[in-house]
Amino acid sequence: MPISPTLKCTLLAGGAVLTLLTTGCGSHATPGTASGAGATTGGATTGAAGGAAAGKKTCAAAPASMVTATLGVAVANPDETDNGSVTMCSYGGGTTIVRFDTATNATSFAVEKQGFATQGMTTTDISGFGDEAYSSILSAGGITTNTVVVRKGSVEVLISSKATIEQEKSLAEKLLAVL
Repeated sequence: MPISPTLKCTLLAGGAVLTLLTTGCGSHATPGTASGAGATTGGATTGAAGGAAAGKKTCAAAPASMVTATLGVAVANPDETDNGSVTMCSYGGGTTIVRFDTATNATSFAVEKQGFATQGMTTTDISGFGDEAYSSILSAGGITTNTVVVRKGSVEVLISSKATIEQEKSLAEKLLAVL
């Protein structure tokens, strides 16, 4: 069965966002690699040696109930992927993503932001939010995906979903308060 041009565009755009989100962005990681990685599903984290990674932020910090209530988007329990200092929580087959990076800095944050431009996506700075923050909106095939990225100290939180930028900022504020 042939794929419609609209669906093809949506899949390509979604793939670009997912690629950007899963690469462990920044100067402390090489895109596409999983340094020290263990992989997880259903909220259980494993490190390179199979145990819980020391100091890691896990998807337990962003339970489905909190994400659903704050974003107004119904999600199931997340699948968790551990990539060194980066933990990605993928809810509902990847339609909502929360990512924590516990080893970021201003330089790696800028490199990640530039990655959006490389993928053809524009960013808008958000002033007065964390140490620095920006948002990006991607619309393709009638589907809009908003992304908010905020850094506070060495912790970065990225949220990408169908929720509004304001709802994503609200979730990021809640997460930064507990990280």
